[in-house]
Amino acid sequence: MGIRVLLADEHPLYREAVARQIFKFYPGASVEEASSLDQAMALAHASRPGLFILNYGMPGMSAKAIAAVASAFGGVPILVVADGGPAAECVSRWQPALSHGRRVAWLPPLRAGEFQPH
Repeated sequence: MGIRVLLADEHPLYREAVARQIFKFYPGASVEEASSLDQAMALAHASRPGLFILNYGMPGMSAKAIAAVASAFGGVPILVVADGGPAAECVSRWQPALSHGRRVAWLPPLRAGEFQPH
């Protein structure tokens, strides 16, 4: 069995697009989808994912929320997707989660033409 991914975003079409890419590059992966932070936490406690992908713009998200996820699931990588606002603002909001030695990565939004596949 491949990696278990918990994908949390309030937009179903975005979740669908990301899940397709995960399956394309990791055919054995399993993806659980959540539309809110509360739903993501409930699913995570039930399934123990190997990777979190969380939309920072989702209702309920904050630096404290990311720190809480990192604390509850220590050692599980968290990819935070920021879908709006200046990059520095997004980083400063969740930077406290990094100060506790947690593995948190940040993916800024891409503008048209910025992504060049290899």
